[in-house]
Amino acid sequence: MKVIMLKGKDDSGKTTTLNLVYDEYYSDKGVSSVKKALGDSSKDFSAHIIYKGKLIVFYTEGDYEYPVPRIMKLCEELSVDVLVCAANTNRTRPVEQIKNYPHEIIKKTEISSNDVAAQKVANVKDAEKIHLAIKQSIEQS
Repeated sequence: MKVIMLKGKDDSGKTTTLNLVYDEYYSDKGVSSVKKALGDSSKDFSAHIIYKGKLIVFYTEGDYEYPVPRIMKLCEELSVDVLVCAANTNRTRPVEQIKNYPHEIIKKTEISSNDVAAQKVANVKDAEKIHLAIKQSIEQS
């Protein structure tokens, strides 16, 4: 299993970016489970997609210390091919746990102002980086 982690600050657009990636794979003939809301936020979600015969799991509840490491372990036990997750820069446990797996950490692009258009552009660019990491992982396995 390869873990692809989008790491960023609070409210930096991590979940929004991972929604873009999920939507791209789902719309490109991916077979998905129910996209399930997580936690107190209506934005965070978990889902899995079977894409080109590979199991990709999305998990966006990265603002807490323990859920992401638990999901990593569960995905390993379930023979997931790729786990795409979010992690907050204020949390150390997910970043420590990821070291136990082949992984790639993608730093969320930070926008210093409240410029909505600039944030959308940053989210799309970050989504493209994640898409490339998933594509490379699928091709290598």
